[in-house]
Amino acid sequence: MINKKICDYMKSILTQPLLRVRRSSSMARFSFGEWVTEKNYKGNDCIASTLNLHLQCPWRVIDKKNGEILFASYDMYVPNSSLVWTEDFVWDKLGNNLFDENSSRWNDKHSDLYVKDMEFYEWGDLRLILSNGHMLEVFANTSFKRLTEDSLENELWRFMNKQEEFHMVMTGGGAVLS
Repeated sequence: MINKKICDYMKSILTQPLLRVRRSSSMARFSFGEWVTEKNYKGNDCIASTLNLHLQCPWRVIDKKNGEILFASYDMYVPNSSLVWTEDFVWDKLGNNLFDENSSRWNDKHSDLYVKDMEFYEWGDLRLILSNGHMLEVFANTSFKRLTEDSLENELWRFMNKQEEFHMVMTGGGAVLS
């Protein structure tokens, strides 16, 4: 059972705008809330979102009405529509992969979305229903159960609210506020 504190923490995403979808290497980054200026690790000003969802496990954005997957985690390893697969394909070069292409197009077309509803499951799956009917579905994909406050090496996804001191981390052993 997921405890009330974790459920309440996750509910802070409800009604929040989805600002942008992007990636850092193979980690998908969904930015929600508002844009704010903050200092980066070098002390320089940068723009960041107030709520962030980082995904390191399988996920997909779907259009259920039209019955299609719009973009998904595995797309990061597939060449974009202007490239052909070769053994030398560099998937992590920005713009080279199908995720970069499809998420960029989707970001441009859907600039006024917000989280309409959320389903959060104790085994780590998450579903965000967006205001346009599209859904982000996140799938826990490990049976690894070791879980301690100091050992989050089996992290599947993380939700961060910059107004809080802690993050919610989903692991194979369950959810932890760290």
